[in-house]
Amino acid sequence: MKKWLFLSVVLVACGKPLPDLSPLNLEQWKEDKNGCLRFREQSISYLMDQLEELKGLSEKDIIKLLGRPDRTEIV
Repeated sequence: MKKWLFLSVVLVACGKPLPDLSPLNLEQWKEDKNGCLRFREQSISYLMDQLEELKGLSEKDIIKLLGRPDRTEIV
């Protein structure tokens, strides 16, 4: 039992790091609620270029990087 617990902790701790989006000003991104300041609109091309880096991330990791969504829609 202890071995499984230890192995689980090690595997979780070895997750891949969040991608570096340093050219993108994440504070400004988070402050642009609903895109009213148009910063998000200007930054979307950079994010699309980073799509392969973002694809494997969990929802929690995306929220850590970009903040919570302003709204959600059920499609």
